[in-house]
Amino acid sequence: MESLPKETFLLIQNYIDVQTKLECLVVCRKWYNWIKSDSLYTKLTFDNEKRLERAIRYLYHQKCKRSVRELEIRNTYLPTLLVTTLPDTFPSLKSLTIVPFDSADEDQFTPDDLNLLSFDLSVQKWTTLEKITETHYLPITVSLLKSPMPTHLTSIKLTYAWDSSYSEATEASYVENYFKVQSLIKYLYNAPLLTHLDLTNIFITLQDMENLHASTPNLKTLRLNKMLLCLHTEIESVIDDVYIESTKNGVDVEEKASNIDEITLSTMDSVASEDELNDAAIIKWLNYCGKKYSDLRSFCFHRAMDDITSPTGFKLESHLALACRNWPHLKSYDTNTCPLSIDILKEFDDNGVELNHLGISGNRVTLEEQLLFVQVSDQAKSLSSLKIRYSNDSFHHQSGPNHKWISIISAFQNLHTLNVSSRVEQSEYEIDMLPMVLREVPTLKHFTIGRMLANVKVENTPTLTQPTLLEHLTITRCGITNDKELSNCNAIVNNVILFSPNLTTFIFETDGYYENRLIHCAKKKRKNMALELNFEHQDHLKNLEVNFEESQYFKLYNADDKCQWYYQKQFFVGQPYLKVTNFKKISGLPHGKRLYTKVKLCNNKTLTINSRRFISNEFAS
Repeated sequence: MESLPKETFLLIQNYIDVQTKLECLVVCRKWYNWIKSDSLYTKLTFDNEKRLERAIRYLYHQKCKRSVRELEIRNTYLPTLLVTTLPDTFPSLKSLTIVPFDSADEDQFTPDDLNLLSFDLSVQKWTTLEKITETHYLPITVSLLKSPMPTHLTSIKLTYAWDSSYSEATEASYVENYFKVQSLIKYLYNAPLLTHLDLTNIFITLQDMENLHASTPNLKTLRLNKMLLCLHTEIESVIDDVYIESTKNGVDVEEKASNIDEITLSTMDSVASEDELNDAAIIKWLNYCGKKYSDLRSFCFHRAMDDITSPTGFKLESHLALACRNWPHLKSYDTNTCPLSIDILKEFDDNGVELNHLGISGNRVTLEEQLLFVQVSDQAKSLSSLKIRYSNDSFHHQSGPNHKWISIISAFQNLHTLNVSSRVEQSEYEIDMLPMVLREVPTLKHFTIGRMLANVKVENTPTLTQPTLLEHLTITRCGITNDKELSNCNAIVNNVILFSPNLTTFIFETDGYYENRLIHCAKKKRKNMALELNFEHQDHLKNLEVNFEESQYFKLYNADDKCQWYYQKQFFVGQPYLKVTNFKKISGLPHGKRLYTKVKLCNNKTLTINSRRFISNEFAS
C-alpha cells in the first residue's frame, strides 16, 4: 500500500464513491493525506446558506480546498460579500453552478459601483475555471471575462430571468436583458477556448450575432433559448439604429462561422405581436442561419405556441428549404417552424445528407404525412433517432385510428431511439402503445413517452411475446385515475420489463394533471394500491427512478421474497430539481396512506433507486 504510486491511487479514486474514500482514510497516513488533499472534496453541492458558510470557514485555511473541482450552489441566498470569498475558498475550481432561490430579488444581488471593482478582482482569481452556469443575479461571468489575462472558459450557460416569471416580464426587463447580453458579447473575446454558449430569456439582434461570432472563433455549440424576436417601442427607443436595421432587414454575412457544429434556437412569440411579425422575424433568422453556418451538424429551431395554436408554418417552407441546401453535413434536424415537406427532404437527398436524428411536430394527420415523406426518402435508411411531438389539436375532433404512425416508422430499419410527447393535457394514446411500438420496431433501444393514459379501450390488450433490445425506458406524466387503470399499467409495464432483458434504466412518473384522483379512489374503496414493478430477471438494470403520485413509500423484495419497507425522505429545491436525501427503514405502510411502490429485485442485485443504492440481500425476512 505504501508503495502504490500517487498517480495510480488518485486514478482509482475517480471510480469509487465517497463512502469508500472515507474508508481509505484509515488505511495509512499516506493515503489519508492523498485523499484529503486531492480527491475527498472533488465535488461539493450546497442548498443551504448556513452549510455553505460553515464550509467556507472550514476550508478557507485548509490545503484540501484545492481538491474541489466542481461547486454547485442552489436555492441559497447569496449576497455579494459571500461570493467574493468563494475564489479564495475554492481556488482550483473547474466548474461553477450558481442558481439562487426562486423568489430572489435581482437588485439585492447586484454590486454597487463602489464594490464592483472589488467584486471583479475577487472573481478573476478563478484562473482555472472552465465551465460556468448561473442565473444573472450576479455578473460573475462578465466579471471573469474582464480579466486582463485570457480565461480558460470552455462553457458558459446563463439564464437572464426565471422561466416562471418571464412571461409576465415588462418591456423594460427585455431591454435590461438585452444590455446584459451585449455586455457579455463585448468581453467574449477573452474566452478564446470557448466551445459551448447557452443563453436563455434574451432579446438579441442579428448584428449582435455577427459580433458574437467575431469574438468566438472556436465556438462549436450555440443555444439561444426563449428569444424575444420582435421589436417593441421601448426597445427601439434605446438601441442603436444598426441593430434595429439588422432585426428588420437582416444582415449581410461577410464571413461564415464554419466552426459552429450545433445551433439551437427557441422563441418566445410575443403576445403583443401579430403572427405575421413573428413569422417575418423567423424568416430573417432562417436566412441568416442558412448563410452563416456552412458546416452545421445539428439544427434545432422551435417556436413557442400557445395552448390553442398548432404549427402552421407552411409559409416558412421555402426559406427553410433554402437554408437546408447549405448544410451538406447535417446529421440532426429538429424544428416545429415548418412541417417536414417533400421539398426539404429533396434538399437533403440531393446534397447527400444522411440524418441520424429527426424531430417533427404537428397534429395526427400532418405527422403521418411527414413520416410517409420520410419513408419514401433516402433518410429512412440512415435515421436512428426520432422525436415526435403531437400538437394541441392532434386527437380531438378527429376520427380514425391513432396508431397509424407506428406502422409507418416500422420501415425505419436502423431506428434505435424514439421519443413521443404530446402538448395535449388529456391525450388519447393509451398505455397499450408501449408493446405495440416495441413489436413493430424491434430495433428500439431507447424509448421515451410522455402524457400517456393508463386506460385501455381494446378488449385484447397487445402484449410482447419475444425479447426486445430495449435498454432505456422512460415513461413521464402517465395518467392513472382508478384501480382498473393501475392494474392495466402494472400488467403492461411488467410485460415490457419481462421481455426487455437488456434493460439498464427505467424511469416512471405519473401526471400531476390527474393528481389526487387515484388517492381519492383508494380511500373510497378503502384499499391500498401499489405500482408494482418486477425486475427479478433484469440482470443489467442499474438505475430506477419512480415518482408514483408523489408517494414516498416503497416495499422492496429480493428474489427470495424477503422484503423491507422504506420511507423516502425528499424535498424540492428550485423546481424542477428533486433532491432525495435518504431512504429510512419503516415497519410498514402508515395508517391513512394508501399508495406505495412495490419493487422486486434480481437476486444479489445492486440497484440505484432515486439516487439511493440498494442491495437485495440487505433485506430482512
